[in-house]
Amino acid sequence: MPSAITCRRIICIISSSEGMRRGLRSKRYSVVALPVTGCSSILFFIPIGTPIIATESGYVEALGWNQYGGWRIGIRSFDKKRYYYYAHLRQNYPYAENLKEGDIVSAGDVIGYMGHTGYSAKENVNNIETVHLHFGLELVFDESQKESNNEIWINCYELTRFLSKNRSEVYKVEGTKEWKRVTEIKLPEVENAN
Repeated sequence: MPSAITCRRIICIISSSEGMRRGLRSKRYSVVALPVTGCSSILFFIPIGTPIIATESGYVEALGWNQYGGWRIGIRSFDKKRYYYYAHLRQNYPYAENLKEGDIVSAGDVIGYMGHTGYSAKENVNNIETVHLHFGLELVFDESQKESNNEIWINCYELTRFLSKNRSEVYKVEGTKEWKRVTEIKLPEVENAN
């Protein structure tokens, strides 16, 4: 494992690895980020099982099943002003090993895996035909606006275009379904949160 590198922040959503790069450049698969009509979220169409990367360091605020989003993760920035939403994760093995609510994650950490769960009151159901990641970013200036009619979800299409150039490289852990980041980094905000 490479030694740790100190830096301010690495931001990314979709991982990068030699095997993944080859697969994503093939004629069969391509990374496509599309804005959702009438919504500020982005959908990524990528093969099932592709590692999903934390966009920003923060706390895992939500983790579990949602009737519409399927297996999903919500990560809150340390200053509590941004909430990142990742939905429709993989059936049976949606999250990085041992990830739980309250955990601290660093930007660039593998947090979950692409899937197509959701649109079911019953847990762990693939009710969506196309594998994709539903990604959203909510700005939170006042806690009373969270989960209300006053939510502020921003259009993150341009952000995702920028992030596509700043991916976290990952590797497959042999004998498991897990992927890990190649380079560990030290982030001051994570160090201070521990």
